[in-house]
Amino acid sequence: MPTTTAGILQFSQPIYKITESGEWLTEQVQVLRKDGATGNVSVKVTAKTETATVGKDIDKINQVLTWVDGDVTPKFVNIKPIQDMYTEGDEFLTLSLSSIKGAKYAPVKTAQLVIYDQALPVTVLQASAIKDSDIISIYNSVPGNNTGVKFGDFKNWLYQEIIASLPTTSTTPTPTPPAGSWVQVAGEGGAFTVGESQHVRYGRNNTWIEKTVSGSGTCDVAFFGSDPLYGVVKVCEVFIPSTPAPTPTPTLFDKSYQLNMATMLANGLSILANNVTAGIDSLGEHLSFVKRSSSLTIKGIEENFNSDFAIEIKLAIDPQYSNIMGVEPDGLLNLRPDGSNWCFDVGVGQNNVITIPNSVSGINSPDTIKIIRSNNVVTLDVNGVLASKPVTQTYNTANGLVIGNFQSFDGKLYGLKIFTW
Repeated sequence: MPTTTAGILQFSQPIYKITESGEWLTEQVQVLRKDGATGNVSVKVTAKTETATVGKDIDKINQVLTWVDGDVTPKFVNIKPIQDMYTEGDEFLTLSLSSIKGAKYAPVKTAQLVIYDQALPVTVLQASAIKDSDIISIYNSVPGNNTGVKFGDFKNWLYQEIIASLPTTSTTPTPTPPAGSWVQVAGEGGAFTVGESQHVRYGRNNTWIEKTVSGSGTCDVAFFGSDPLYGVVKVCEVFIPSTPAPTPTPTLFDKSYQLNMATMLANGLSILANNVTAGIDSLGEHLSFVKRSSSLTIKGIEENFNSDFAIEIKLAIDPQYSNIMGVEPDGLLNLRPDGSNWCFDVGVGQNNVITIPNSVSGINSPDTIKIIRSNNVVTLDVNGVLASKPVTQTYNTANGLVIGNFQSFDGKLYGLKIFTW
């Protein structure tokens, strides 16, 4: 049994700060043993996502610190940020003490870790010696953390940066639109209709021509005046500015609605909700589901589930109930928990299940799950951890995509985005 003479274990300060390159702006994370030194003691240090993602923005933190009898030396925690070339803003993690043995906790068992955004510098390259298909590895200061990009993609990005920096004399620059998202409205050669004075762009990947449009237009070179990416099939996207959503009044949905999300409104999807209640808590706006009684049916994109699509869903669930989402009436492309593992069925049979081990956070902590079908491969991404399998069959999607299919689940849906192309 722990005694006061064994000591109290606590973080040395409430907030620690580190850059993406691993440079400490405060002292390093350390745990102190205070008010006693009798016996052997230990404690585990773990990290919980706030805005930073473990495995994407920082290496996993799961470290046991130990002290022998008489030892009061501070113990340091290994922290390894992952540096990238994108501007993301500062990101946050919560550090926690758990599984203590021999000692006692201090009144506060947590501390906050702030990762200061620090984009990688661009290195001058001899472009004439590199082919568009070559892979360029970008390394940060922590050995082993590197990612690759195609040089052709990097070259297109660099070209756009150079063009954007050149002074203009004959035209007035288009004002920067407010925060929001780009939503596809038409494919190459297709017609589209937008509202008054909306920003529409024509292109693909990182290369676009932008134009202010009111009413109807055509997704082609003639309408936009030039070809931004010769020899590539392009699309048109409209910019949807972000607007603060009003605080919802909890309401029982019992008939067909269009969900108030920009991507769904733009794609004309219809929503049928059954025993789903809207609300708001400390984690944000959500829809609450009840096991064996709640469902949310999304119609209007049934034919796209046998081509390329992406679904991003953010939810917190009681993992004892399965079948979170699926296409109907097959019940395939089914998202479900299996104990502590998120699983996704891409077809019939055990060999057609994608599993991300130990990924279900539970009813009090949302998971962000992305499901992507591209070139006949389905990829499952849970909080930045990925796995994939080939698609082995087509699906009967007559009744659309259903959240809460079969037995439904206890939990809250904090976000849902559907993309097709």
